[in-house]
Amino acid sequence: MENFEGLLLFTQSFYQLLQNYLTTQQENTNHSGIPSISEIHEQVGLSSIARPPALLQISNRFKFSEFESYILLLCAAIELEPNIAQLCSQVQNRELSCPTPYLTLQLLPQPSWSAFNANSPLRHWQFIHFQDSQIFTLSPLSIDRSIFLYLLGENYIDPYLDGLVKPLLPENTIPLTSPQQDVATSISSFWTPQSSHYPSQTLQLHGTDLPIHREIVLAAAQKSGSSPHRATLSSFTLNTSLASNPTGLRNIARRWERAARLTNGVLLLECQGVDLTEPTPQFILKTLLEEIKTPLILSAEDRLNLPEFSLLIFEIPSASFKERKAIWLTYLGDRARSLNSNLDLIADNFSLSPQSIATVCRQIPQSHSRDDLTEHLGCIPILQDSV
Repeated sequence: MENFEGLLLFTQSFYQLLQNYLTTQQENTNHSGIPSISEIHEQVGLSSIARPPALLQISNRFKFSEFESYILLLCAAIELEPNIAQLCSQVQNRELSCPTPYLTLQLLPQPSWSAFNANSPLRHWQFIHFQDSQIFTLSPLSIDRSIFLYLLGENYIDPYLDGLVKPLLPENTIPLTSPQQDVATSISSFWTPQSSHYPSQTLQLHGTDLPIHREIVLAAAQKSGSSPHRATLSSFTLNTSLASNPTGLRNIARRWERAARLTNGVLLLECQGVDLTEPTPQFILKTLLEEIKTPLILSAEDRLNLPEFSLLIFEIPSASFKERKAIWLTYLGDRARSLNSNLDLIADNFSLSPQSIATVCRQIPQSHSRDDLTEHLGCIPILQDSV
């Protein structure tokens, strides 16, 4: 509500600003006694309005100038109050019912041409869309729809990332071993949410148990207050429009990085099932590593051969005998008593992953007999002779 109310105050102020500007131009044809634009700013109280929290976060994390903040607010205001469009057209004496560089440079505080440079935060991060025109200063400006909704206080969702990036959610919680918890703690120390500084070093988890990689990232995100997401390298390689389009791939990377900065996001990129000796997956992975500067963790069975990048590698070892036994006991509970010493045989002879142990135990009914356990664990050969 605070974001919406703040944005509404700015919308009313911009509406009054445009009206006052038009009135002074119409009433003073000889240019004598026309209030300066700074005086009109004072009339409408533009500088006295408190910035909405969402705007403050954007301004801080993307290093907006005061002028860029006002441009973004004006582009948002026209979405809230369509009558501003008509006033924009009247001020510009053209059928341009939207903000333009000309309009913003004329009306907004602390104007600067640098805001319209392609590398400015406003344009580089696609907060506004700049529609090229034959006359540069008359190029229409519009706010990105995801950013508009974010300024209103809605959760940030970017439709451009649909099908590629999704939230990493806990599925069936798998207990982490002590070494795995240590890895999660180490990883969390590299992330600095609530800050505009991000690590330049990418992390890699390698080991055969992908679900454990996810659990480690979830635990690290919880420790650091980050928002974990995941993507698979295979989803990028199967997207032919990205695999053959470097510009589109860089745009997706930029959109993700914008989302990560706004939401304290961290990305787990799963490389399993992709042949990285092939040119296309190699190109996609290297492009993502070059473009994404926010927290990124690679997951793969083996160490990735990427000598041109600085990777901090964590080997995720399989659980030890004692750890596997503890996991069996956790999931079996009272049912473990029926196995007697056979639980030691299971844990010692079969290096099942924690997820596999959890899957087996969930299939065993709570009301069970010794034969039930034999049947459900019969897939483990050693039990066939010893249970």
